[in-house]
Amino acid sequence: MKREGGVKTIFCWRRRVDGSYNLLPSGGERSREVNVRTRLVAGLLVTVAVCIGAAPPLYAQTSKFSVGTATGTELSNCAADPGGAPGNCWGLNISCPNVKAIQPYDATVKVTTPTGQSAGTVVLMTGGGGIEYYDSYFTYGTTIINSVVAAGFTTAQIVFDNPVNGWLTGPAEDHNGPISLACLPATAMQWVYNAVLTSGTPLCATGNSGGAGAIAYGLSQYGLDSILTLAEPTSGPEEARLDYGCSPGGQVSGCAVCGTGTQDEAYGVVNDEDIIDPAYTGVEDGQPNGPCSEDAEGSTRNAAQLHHDSILSDIYPPQLFFATQIRALFGGLDTVGGAIPQALDWISFVTSSVTVVCLPGVGHAMPDYTAGATQIENDLISYCKLP
Repeated sequence: MKREGGVKTIFCWRRRVDGSYNLLPSGGERSREVNVRTRLVAGLLVTVAVCIGAAPPLYAQTSKFSVGTATGTELSNCAADPGGAPGNCWGLNISCPNVKAIQPYDATVKVTTPTGQSAGTVVLMTGGGGIEYYDSYFTYGTTIINSVVAAGFTTAQIVFDNPVNGWLTGPAEDHNGPISLACLPATAMQWVYNAVLTSGTPLCATGNSGGAGAIAYGLSQYGLDSILTLAEPTSGPEEARLDYGCSPGGQVSGCAVCGTGTQDEAYGVVNDEDIIDPAYTGVEDGQPNGPCSEDAEGSTRNAAQLHHDSILSDIYPPQLFFATQIRALFGGLDTVGGAIPQALDWISFVTSSVTVVCLPGVGHAMPDYTAGATQIENDLISYCKLP
């Protein structure tokens, strides 16, 4: 263990699928908040407070994919979300290359506006394929939104209307998986920027688990740092390396924060079948017939495709330096589906500044916990500011 500049660095090992090991630093035990920055330690280029390989690949700094186009239709009511915060709903028809549209809308955006001039707009998304409203899905979702709106911000909850698995419903026509389907949330966020945001104010976004994945794909593969001032992924992204996540349990482990040492990076069979497989098969039937669940059962024939479709794709080099301020929140009770080590896989390679916050008594569904909800709303109010 080394201490540099008052920040604790704990070294641990990641075990890879091929049986090899890489020396990695992990998050400081019970470290509350740290800025991630690159250091030279014992001859190795490492990142304080998160995991990173000793020899990271040299990724390009331009995005491969482009957002699509979206047309919004104001709806008479928000019938699908009868509770939660008040707001007006818009149905979005989204056109993305290689992604099939659904009827009548691909997504619904619930917009809640403050009294007086808006200080900025905050996008909120739930986990998985984002088929639920943030305010009604999470215990303190409405509390977060009401607090942010009371502070003068507009909120925009994005829900994806495909009943199978929201934006993670394939198959994509180019035979890719989540990396192409992520055009849907990226385009929806672009629509919020174009149609909802008050000119001269910041656009910020937070999403839990799969919602964090939508934000990370948007930043690394779709160039959304051009519109996002602040990104606060919580309990994710989990799609940094799909090939690790879809491996059999116990084959790939990675460092974690909040003093938990290492965690398995595998998603687990339920997440394989219900969240990742539908991105390729278009069905959610609980059967091991998709590439993720096949590899989780011991096959390796899909590993290359899964790596291609990851945020840290090998054939679509991700952007990793952002104008966007990134604050990543993790819970000390979170042991769900490799969420923390997968997220750290992505954060470790980000070359711009990242702040990692550990909340020891919080689990995976962060807005279900008082401490998690308080941290999210305080961060959005405090940091959703133009530079």
